Amino acid sequence: MKNKNIIGLTTALLLSILTASSLWAQLIDLPGGSFNSPQSDATQGRIRSMADDSLRPDAYKNVKFDNWYGFTSFANRNAAALGVAAKFGDTYLSTFYRGNFWAGLNGSHHTYTERQAAAFQGGGDKLFSRYAFTAEPNVFTTTPNNTVGILLGVADMGFRLAFNSTYQSFNESDIEAVVSGTTPSTAFYKSYETVSGNLHPQLVWSMAKNIAKNGIRPYIGAEVLFSSNFTKLEEYDTDASASPGGTLGFKVANSQNYIEPRFTAGVGGYTLHSKDGFSLSTDLEYAMQLRLFDNEYHYFNGTANIVSTINGVNENGALSENSYINNQIMPLLAGSWTKDNLALRFQLRLPIIIRATEKNRMTLNTALNDGSLWKNGDNEKSVLFGFEPQLRLAARWTIVPNLSLNAGGRIAFGNMSLTSTEGSNYTDDTKNYDFNGQTQSFGTTTYALTLGITLNATEKLSFEATSGVSNNTSNSINIFETGAGGLFNFTNLLISLKF
Repeated sequence: MKNKNIIGLTTALLLSILTASSLWAQLIDLPGGSFNSPQSDATQGRIRSMADDSLRPDAYKNVKFDNWYGFTSFANRNAAALGVAAKFGDTYLSTFYRGNFWAGLNGSHHTYTERQAAAFQGGGDKLFSRYAFTAEPNVFTTTPNNTVGILLGVADMGFRLAFNSTYQSFNESDIEAVVSGTTPSTAFYKSYETVSGNLHPQLVWSMAKNIAKNGIRPYIGAEVLFSSNFTKLEEYDTDASASPGGTLGFKVANSQNYIEPRFTAGVGGYTLHSKDGFSLSTDLEYAMQLRLFDNEYHYFNGTANIVSTINGVNENGALSENSYINNQIMPLLAGSWTKDNLALRFQLRLPIIIRATEKNRMTLNTALNDGSLWKNGDNEKSVLFGFEPQLRLAARWTIVPNLSLNAGGRIAFGNMSLTSTEGSNYTDDTKNYDFNGQTQSFGTTTYALTLGITLNATEKLSFEATSGVSNNTSNSINIFETGAGGLFNFTNLLISLKF
């Protein structure tokens, strides 16, 4: 019986290596950031585990189980990661959640008590809700972050629908805002509206088996990032001579919203050579994303504040456009060699980036006070060509039938870019001069070393973890180190079960 168990564990481990050894990984991360198993992290994404494949439209068939499969990850003490998969005949269905549930929502952002504010509107007292903010208009001090996903596998195809949210909002009437700090302040608002965070839906489709003898497993992804950073206030007029209930009109304190559609398509890998345990493959992926703006601002027309709209924003305020279209073409080359208890992998990424950006810096036309805008500063168009090669290496050594050591290395050779810019400089809508030029830049080469283990405790239970070396910025290995960067300090634990 003992020999049978050993044979079973060995078979399961080898099967895990083979099914995890797909040279190609669709590069479409889950919205809100990628999820990688510790085994994948330790091997720089080159040797995946069933936890990774259970979420992938192209690889869900690699998840071998009879009735159901599930995993939980403890990579972050402040967030949960859970996945469950099941089969219904020839149909595969899995669900995934990662996040901090309701942590970071409004409960900790403000406190309030009801009070009578002093008479200031030429009338009687008014009942306000009193809120204590640490800053205004930055109401939110923490951020919820939740991702859910569902994968349907049917007819040799996979469909993944996922959604991430960091969105939160605050919208109240008749409030007293007390802002603490070195310069505390108090203001009374008839309405106070602020929103912050992202809403990020995603849909990915892929073939789940090769459509040609030597590969090709095409995939397409479409997603939209809705990013909000907006505050609009209507403040009461505290002048005692003002009419009761009078306000100063609406003011836009912050308006930096944008929409970012993204599209990704890939070939899905083609094997160039395969012999004696060695395989060499190539792939090609294209990704495009746009950034578009739709924002509001306010101006004073001589008697009241008026809110208007502008299609643009930049890092300095709400009166500038800074939109772009980004194209990335990524050829890839990957190799795999497996023999006995050793598996080796490499992947060379050669991303070429072409980004076109337009910036139009503007200010309010104070001469007319009609909400129109003047060009002020540099208004420019630029095109960036970038190239950032990256080499990823991985090894997996099966020490004993149920225990393997995972190792990986990543060399990023540094981004090389050439930016061509042309435009004009303005003062109050009057052109001062034209300009053009080119800028070259060269990034820094960086290295990373990662280590981890996979333990198949039984045929149904497995553990994965990364070593503290993976989080060691010096890439040093100290066997006797007991801190976070120690060789035997295991983090990012993942437990999986299958039945």
